[in-house]
Amino acid sequence: MYVLFLVLSILLGSCQEEGLSENDKMFMSLAGSAGIMEVEMGKLAQQRGVRTDVRRYGDQMVKEHTEINVEFKQLAERLQVEVPDQMNERNQQMVRDLAALQGNQFDAKYIDTMIADHQFAVEKFGEAHAMAKNKAYKTWLAKMIPVVKHHLHMAQHLKASRTDG
Repeated sequence: MYVLFLVLSILLGSCQEEGLSENDKMFMSLAGSAGIMEVEMGKLAQQRGVRTDVRRYGDQMVKEHTEINVEFKQLAERLQVEVPDQMNERNQQMVRDLAALQGNQFDAKYIDTMIADHQFAVEKFGEAHAMAKNKAYKTWLAKMIPVVKHHLHMAQHLKASRTDG
């Protein structure tokens, strides 16, 4: 009986996943806030974008980041990690600054912000993935890296095109 208990303990122990580090939890908090910001800025682009392609990009950011945010919240619940349900102050200020602009100034600032934020996200998601030990978290990061890179490339294309297209 003791041997059976010992074997079961070892098997159950080996099935448990690594927990999240404090860095993982901090990244999840920042990523959660940024995801909410992406949706809010996308909504602004839908409403205020002068260029058709800027409005379409905003549509895509709202749609994709809304889906990502739902999946992210589910992951956080499974991992028992608290993530924000609203933006941090820095992200709120970025949205307020963008909301104060109109016309071509809005489009230019939105595009530049999307490029800068997605460049930062590509870097940070890569770092988080390299350091992650928890399988579910690492898998989610691996899934998100190509999405973030795609959003960056789309924003860079917007900047390069400078048309109404």
